[in-house]
Amino acid sequence: MHALRAPFAVKYLEANPGRLLELKELMGHRNLATTQIYLRRLDRQRSMETVRPLSWGARFSAIADKATSGFEPLYEALQASA
Repeated sequence: MHALRAPFAVKYLEANPGRLLELKELMGHRNLATTQIYLRRLDRQRSMETVRPLSWGARFSAIADKATSGFEPLYEALQASA
């Protein structure tokens, strides 16, 4: 039962943005910080949304084959023996 509190808190706040104090009361918490613990998943979700559209794009592709990894001598030796 306790595991359902975090999904409830996230869904409630998504459906009712800005009603954090109301959520605190619904969850029966004395301290707002306690309610915010249940919203960590929401914070993590929002953080992921900000980086999701990032792309390495063509800039990375253009230099990927030239980037050093520290294994070049081993790679060159393997290529030479093949």
